[in-house]
Amino acid sequence: MGYCIKRRDKRMAAALMQAYSAMNGWMNEEGIVNGMWTAILNELFPQNTLNFLIGPEVHSANNTNRADLSIYEIDTTAGLGNYTRKVVVVYEGKRSGSTDGWDDILTQCDNWTRRQPTNVFAVGECCWYIGAKGGHAKLWVCKRIGTGSHITDFWTKSLIFNHGQPRNGAQNSSTDGYPFDLTNPNDCAALDAALTYMRGNLRHRDTWGP
Repeated sequence: MGYCIKRRDKRMAAALMQAYSAMNGWMNEEGIVNGMWTAILNELFPQNTLNFLIGPEVHSANNTNRADLSIYEIDTTAGLGNYTRKVVVVYEGKRSGSTDGWDDILTQCDNWTRRQPTNVFAVGECCWYIGAKGGHAKLWVCKRIGTGSHITDFWTKSLIFNHGQPRNGAQNSSTDGYPFDLTNPNDCAALDAALTYMRGNLRHRDTWGP
């Protein structure tokens, strides 16, 4: 698409994580957790250009599912009125005291993603999942392997990052993978490196399949 990636202060996302997550009372409000992540993701996917769009509470194609935040890459090459979009990140957040766990977060991401039309999420493409619960976060990658909306048309794996480089974790697992603690500076730096990798690899193609 020929756009320029915004040059950003790589410390900013980590600083935002630490600053907001330190407010323990705030992390027990889902709206604040999602607001924090909106700020973090805006650092990676800036909203002052037509390159990306962060959509809150976007309904699925059948209007039965919603994701807290959906990030689309926008292709403007066809000209005004003919833009296209591809989903690249799906985010779901919960407050720290929520009875919903990582399995619920992963299920919500999956249910929304698998009901996207193929012109938004095509067969063979991958998108990233970010799950948040209060001041903690986990990451997954989802690949569409079929044209339908059945769970077997999609493969999801947890993401485990070592020194900013990912490796696949367990298949369809909410328990596998390390939950980043945003109050821990080392975790913040590691998560920022992981998010930076994800931002730089929107054309990610995993090798695993059925």
